[in-house]
Amino acid sequence: IVVSAGRLVEQKDYFTLINAFSIAKDKIFPLKLWIIGEGPLKHTLEKHVKKFGMSKDILFLGWKQNVISYVKQSSAFVLSSKREGFGYVLIEAMSQGIPVIATNAPFGPSEIIGRNQYGLLVPVKDKYLLAEAMVKLLKNKRLYDRYREKSLERAAFFSNQKMIAAYRKVVYNVLKPT
Repeated sequence: IVVSAGRLVEQKDYFTLINAFSIAKDKIFPLKLWIIGEGPLKHTLEKHVKKFGMSKDILFLGWKQNVISYVKQSSAFVLSSKREGFGYVLIEAMSQGIPVIATNAPFGPSEIIGRNQYGLLVPVKDKYLLAEAMVKLLKNKRLYDRYREKSLERAAFFSNQKMIAAYRKVVYNVLKPT
């Protein structure tokens, strides 16, 4: 099971994810995609999935209060955004030891993943390389186990305690008397 979560909007580029999944599922069987979230493109995305006969393989789960419970059941998490802020959802998945794949959207994903150090980073809107990354990760146990371990390591770097300490430091430096 591959999971993705976010608003169903143009920016998140679920069309590329769905098209990449259709390529990957021919090389990995069985393979399912769970998409968690709501948004204005839901109906259009569901029609796209139905048109290609993938309704049994791709499930739209809607908005969920506890995304982590679904992420824990997955083998990988994929973020297919064209543009992304920090990408906190990547860290949530990584905190569960779930390997991640993300597009190299401006800002967040590369800051979290590095240059494939903590997960796989692919170009924005490239369904072929996104599919290749899914296949590579899910078929190569050694690579999968490495990214599983690296996910936990990277998520710890962004722990609440570390982030609060960093914010305190910034606030202190701004407010300290000169």
